[in-house]
Amino acid sequence: MVENLKLHELILKLKIFFFTEAYGSGKRQLEILSRSYRKQYGCNFVTLLPTNILGKKEVLRTDGPVVESLIAKALNAKRSQTPFVCRGSGSPIRQFCYAPGRVKYFNSLFS
Repeated sequence: MVENLKLHELILKLKIFFFTEAYGSGKRQLEILSRSYRKQYGCNFVTLLPTNILGKKEVLRTDGPVVESLIAKALNAKRSQTPFVCRGSGSPIRQFCYAPGRVKYFNSLFS
């Protein structure tokens, strides 16, 4: 029964990842808040949600974001002379942005 499970057991059993859900929920709430202010006060807000930003000073971690992780795993495979293995089907589509390009874009928006 669910009532008898401790919180951490429940989280594992239901495979709930609160941090990931909170991140997505926060982004959605920002959009809802902006629309509410627009409707109630007539303010024209813009919501900017930069995601998957890459730059020259990325810290390469095998458990990090997708591009960092792939580069780190490729380098580790090359250094250890082991096969480089990419998991997954390759079907997900993601967009990435180079940090200096994003800064230029934001500056142009606010100029």
